[in-house]
Amino acid sequence: MFFDDYQKVLSDHLVKLQGNRAVIDDAAKAIAEAMKSGHYVFCSAIGHGIQGDFINRAGGLGNIRPFSWSFSVNNPMPTAGQNRPNPAGFKAEKEFARMAVRASNMREGDIFITGSVSGRNIAPIETALAAHDIGAKVIVMTSVDYAKQTKSLHDSGKSLYECADWVIDLMTPYGDSALMIPGYDGELVPLSGYSQVISGWMLFGRVMEIMGTLPEEDRPAVFMSFNRAGGEEAYKKTWDKLNSRGY
Repeated sequence: MFFDDYQKVLSDHLVKLQGNRAVIDDAAKAIAEAMKSGHYVFCSAIGHGIQGDFINRAGGLGNIRPFSWSFSVNNPMPTAGQNRPNPAGFKAEKEFARMAVRASNMREGDIFITGSVSGRNIAPIETALAAHDIGAKVIVMTSVDYAKQTKSLHDSGKSLYECADWVIDLMTPYGDSALMIPGYDGELVPLSGYSQVISGWMLFGRVMEIMGTLPEEDRPAVFMSFNRAGGEEAYKKTWDKLNSRGY
């Protein structure tokens, strides 16, 4: 039955993710040191919008800041003129990704977290490279085995896992999906979202554990649920702490 099969896939995969404990511990220590030194953690797109689970979230760190960008030009063309080559080989996605890092509040010594399951797409690779160029450290969530079976779309030929200081391996299979369901050809039900959320909270939970040993005045600002009794007051205190100290 699907429910039993799915539960077994998730349980087995959770055991696999424990293989990331050493790298997560190392990255968590780096985040804790960066925060204590006045630096910030920026979280970019990870898979299908998963980064939203880590930002301004009850039970999470206040220091985790969003990083996103968009760019649009309004000049529609008739079909005959839509595929003309860009001047000097201009690649919009690459150029805009690098511009986003340069225009952002990210600085040397900050931590940048990004991800791509396949690790082949231009934007996450370029933002990781650009973050390195300004002196930030990069944590990547990707499926290394999957990435090794794909061809990078970035002109450097690099996969995302090759652009990181720390690689958290999502360990999803090639193509992401992992469960056979009768009546269909090939595996269904992707694992990456599950892997990303679990891995992210392993990372941030470990940061909170490390920093929880500090004197009370040095512990990080964390969010409590706005919807429980006293939640509004707790939320305000978290932001007061963040605004005055930064973490």
